[in-house]
Amino acid sequence: MRANYRRVRDSGVLTCELFAQLYGWPARRMRFFACDNTLAFKFSIPRPVFQGEPGDDDLHGGQQFAPLLDIAVP
Repeated sequence: MRANYRRVRDSGVLTCELFAQLYGWPARRMRFFACDNTLAFKFSIPRPVFQGEPGDDDLHGGQQFAPLLDIAVP
């Protein structure tokens, strides 16, 4: 599992530019974190409204994974 995480992390495929393109935000607004102690990656996308406000169509960001399904990692 750690070897797979390192392979993905070190591949250079996961970038702010890629996520900006997938989600339609400027790359300068994206934030990327490689969390080595949990073997996880996190990208932060600014919300157009505060969480839970009227107009928030995804309270916990749980429906935002679909564009990630087509990312090819060597």
